[in-house]
Amino acid sequence: MLYLVTGLILFIGIHLLPTSVTLRQRLERRLGEKGYKGIFSLISLAGIALIVFGFSHSAKIAVYQTQPGLRPVTIGLMAISMILFAAANMPSNIKRFIRHPMLVGLIVWAIAHLLANGDKAALVLFGSMAVYGFLGMASANYRGAQTQTHTLPLKKDVITACAGLLVFGVIIMLHKTLFGVAVL
Repeated sequence: MLYLVTGLILFIGIHLLPTSVTLRQRLERRLGEKGYKGIFSLISLAGIALIVFGFSHSAKIAVYQTQPGLRPVTIGLMAISMILFAAANMPSNIKRFIRHPMLVGLIVWAIAHLLANGDKAALVLFGSMAVYGFLGMASANYRGAQTQTHTLPLKKDVITACAGLLVFGVIIMLHKTLFGVAVL
């Protein structure tokens, strides 16, 4: 569990760093934009590696009983989260309605996994990520984040949804190989 918590601290901590605009600007001046982004990326990757290692090696101590009947809900939430992740990085009208598609997608992803996993490590991992998602949205809103104001052609939404669903399909197919748990 120590590796999992350390990874979460690194990953979430480095992602909360930009919430302090002054600190980020100071670091970018000192390190340069590429240096800042390079260190940001390395710390993020180290955090992810520790999270994956820590989660996979954590004892599965039951905290609550999951409900098998919620499996279709979990799968549906995962499809939605992947579409939102795609919308964060692709042009679509989703950003006209959801100010922070990446963070909302992260929260939906975390909730889906909390429905499917009732152990202590899952609660720490997915609960932390959900809390981070809410903190990230609050911080971005405080700094003046706005929804997209211009309308894009509907085909952009279709492409975004298809991209998200494609990634979702790949993750479903490879979930056992990547994460040790079969979804289908």
